Amino acid sequence: MANLEALNLFKAYLVNEKNYSDNTVISYLDDLFTLNHFLENEQFGDLLTVSNRIARFYVATLHENYSPKSIARKISSVRSFYNFLVKEGLMKQNPFVDIELPKKEKRLPKFIYPEEIENLFFSIDTSKPIGIRDKLIFEFLYGTGVRVSELTNIKLSDIDQMQKLVLIHGKGSKDRIVPIHDLLLEELREYLITVRPEFLRRSPNKENKSVFLNFKGTTLTPRGVRLIINRILLNSGEN
Repeated sequence: MANLEALNLFKAYLVNEKNYSDNTVISYLDDLFTLNHFLENEQFGDLLTVSNRIARFYVATLHENYSPKSIARKISSVRSFYNFLVKEGLMKQNPFVDIELPKKEKRLPKFIYPEEIENLFFSIDTSKPIGIRDKLIFEFLYGTGVRVSELTNIKLSDIDQMQKLVLIHGKGSKDRIVPIHDLLLEELREYLITVRPEFLRRSPNKENKSVFLNFKGTTLTPRGVRLIINRILLNSGEN
């Protein structure tokens, strides 16, 4: 099977079975094209002949050009791709299954928040998937001004990563378009690729299209979000 055929099968899986938005699918494929470009340059064969050794070498080269966060995203993307190939019987094993994700950088936000808001963000432990989700929730509420009930109603198809927009479903069927800034978009993309699929695997409903999920893979409720916010406030000493 040629690279293009394998990529097209994976793309169809993301679109038809996972029901990911166009921009999320583009993000996955872009990460796979990075791997394919590496294989071509190094003359290491094609996507279906990648070994564990080649996978480790590829990840080592990523450190020359990408941040730890970007590397983690790219590894997660290709890991999902090879999980799909194994599931379809096109490969015997996932060459990236044992690759460890790099530790995240400690860095300041890209734009200035009031000091008390910064303290809230820094109090969230983003070394764990739940922390990544919780920080995104707080960032989303603060950065867009949406209500908690509106946040929990956001679906995958409501996110337009290319245009940096999100469709918000308000009260009384009053929809509106809300812009999302670059930092929020970056954190949203990381969550969709690395955290949300992990939560969804625990759910009996693998077709859940809600963006924000709880640890068990079901849709977060407004009450659940308020509990998260209260926990953040408590941990930061702001409550």
